[in-house]
Amino acid sequence: MRALPVFETYPADGAADCVVDGVDGGPADGATCGAFAAFAALAPPCEGATPVLRLPPPGAPPALLGASHVRCSLSCDGPLARLLGVQTLSRSALYRGALLPRVHALPAAQRDALVGAMLAELSALAREDNGFVAEAADARFVPTADGGPPRQPRELYHPDVAEAAELFGQGEGCYPARALWHGGDALGALVRLGLRTALSADAVLDAARALDALAAQSLEHADGGSARGNGASALDAGEVAAASVRARALALVAYVDARARSL
Repeated sequence: MRALPVFETYPADGAADCVVDGVDGGPADGATCGAFAAFAALAPPCEGATPVLRLPPPGAPPALLGASHVRCSLSCDGPLARLLGVQTLSRSALYRGALLPRVHALPAAQRDALVGAMLAELSALAREDNGFVAEAADARFVPTADGGPPRQPRELYHPDVAEAAELFGQGEGCYPARALWHGGDALGALVRLGLRTALSADAVLDAARALDALAAQSLEHADGGSARGNGASALDAGEVAAASVRARALALVAYVDARARSL
C-alpha cells in the first residue's frame, strides 16, 4: 500500500493563496483553497523502503508545507500514515528546511508573520533541537525595516539603538522589520540569536573607517567628474555626498564624546 500514489500531499509550492490563523499560507484543517489536490506514494515500490513523505507537526503553518508532506484531510489519515511507517516532522526541522533557506522568496507580509511565529517558538525549538539556535543565528532570515534582503541577527541592531541608523548611514536597514517590534517577544528572541543591543567600540571604529573610505570615494568621484568636463554636476553630487559624510561624522563625534568613558 505504501507504493500506491493515494496519499494527498500539499501543493509543491505551498498553499500561498490561503490564510490560517492570521498567517498567509493555507487553510485550517478541513478547509479548502484554490490549489489542486496532489497525491503521492509513501515510498518507492521496493521491499523495506523508507517512506519519503512526512507528516507535518501539529499546527504547522501550511505555507511551509509542500509535496513531501502528507495532508490529513480526514481524521483517519494521520493514524493510517503512522501505521504505515510515516514519521512526523519536528517543528525545528520544518523551520530549518522550509523557512530559513527560503525566507527571501516569500511575500513580505507572509514572511514577517512566519518569522515572527518561529521567533515566538524559539525557546521550545531550542529544547527540541540543541543545534537550532546556533543554526538560526548564522542564517540570513531576518527581514529588515527598509525592505532590503534578509540579514543575520548579529548584523542588525535593536530599535532602541537609535544612533545606529545615522552612524552607519543605512537608515532603517540597521533594524529588523517593524512587524517584529511589537507583540510577543520577537526582539527578545533575536537578541538571543545575536541582535545587537548597543554600539560596541569595534562598531564605532568600523563606522569611522567607513566614513573615511566614503569621504575619499566622494572626493575621487568629484575630481573624476571635473576631469571629464562634468564639473557642475560632479560638484553638486560631491557637495551632497560631502554633506552626508559631515552629518554622519558629527553624529559619530557626538556619540563618542557622550560615551567616551564606556567605550
